[in-house]
Amino acid sequence: MVDQPEIGLLGIAVTPSSRGYAALAQAKAEPGNINGVQLSPTVQATRSNQERAHGGRAVPYLELFDAATADVIVDSRQSEHGGVFWKKRNRVMIVRTPQFEPIEGFRWIELADLMALLHDDDLVHADTRAVLACAPWTLPDEFVTAGARLPSLARTLAGSTTCDLRPLARWLSAQRTRRSSVSISVALPGLVGWRRTTDALKRDDGTGFEVVAVSVEAAGREVDGWCQPMIRPVDLGVVGLAVSDRDGQLNLLMQACPEPGLVDDVELGPTIQIAGGDPPRSVAEAELLALLLDSPAEAVLFDAVLSDEGGRFLHSRCRHVVALIDGRDAPEGFRWCPVSEVVGMLVHSHQVNMQARSALVCLLGAVVGEPLSKPK
Repeated sequence: MVDQPEIGLLGIAVTPSSRGYAALAQAKAEPGNINGVQLSPTVQATRSNQERAHGGRAVPYLELFDAATADVIVDSRQSEHGGVFWKKRNRVMIVRTPQFEPIEGFRWIELADLMALLHDDDLVHADTRAVLACAPWTLPDEFVTAGARLPSLARTLAGSTTCDLRPLARWLSAQRTRRSSVSISVALPGLVGWRRTTDALKRDDGTGFEVVAVSVEAAGREVDGWCQPMIRPVDLGVVGLAVSDRDGQLNLLMQACPEPGLVDDVELGPTIQIAGGDPPRSVAEAELLALLLDSPAEAVLFDAVLSDEGGRFLHSRCRHVVALIDGRDAPEGFRWCPVSEVVGMLVHSHQVNMQARSALVCLLGAVVGEPLSKPK
């Protein structure tokens, strides 16, 4: 696992616009990006980068996220991939600011357009998706309802500030008690099931991921060059979200997802969360995977391949699928949750995992409008 104990900052600045809000996105190159540059948050920085511990250049627009002076919309701490990062957390912020002319490499993008661009493979950065998921999606109304394919989404989101989260919180607490685990660190030579080759640390059975080293030369970054280890999955992963319209409320089939690197062992995950190269976690997840992937075309709301962040992952990608399914009963360890409850849980820290936040944004992107560049 990657041990990076410092708390980084993932922040997006937004400004009012004629179409609701626009976000200040950065066209950022990262060594692990499969296509070089992706639409990244306004600020995406480790504490070391913020404090210029390596003697690098200052992080652009970091001053916008000073909580003492900013117009803060969102400020919480959220986990990263708990299957790879050990107890890693980020401070997630969304701040409101007057519009200004950005420097080179940054651009104001209407939120509706940014969400539509989710339909393009490997374009909208994982951290952008993770931050946007934490936004209060009841505001503005025209953004949520424009071109909506699911009229019940706006109605369900409207209750996110008033819904009773206690039943869901109690269920998650019970799952954490039932699925708690103990992890200990061991020396790499004693790690059972792994071996070191001349160019990688990999699993004996060839599944999962491998650790490789890269040497980077980059322009427009805090430093011009560096060397680092990276996580490279051996295959394409899957993030799936089953959606059901129940009595005029849009519900999501969430699972209590245990991961060894999470601060509290278990967080709400999407219906399907399969890392590249890994099998389904359970028989129930395998059956739900087949159900989602075999959904008829008219039931599929979203289907695109999106990248994990390229700062630590090398060419790591997951197929994101959001589909309407019938209102079947939730298997053990799963729960049907109104969208409002999932959004409400995001106000708090360490409740909804990285993959679930990505899937939630894909659902929102599916109903905002048609893809901007993919053929219909």
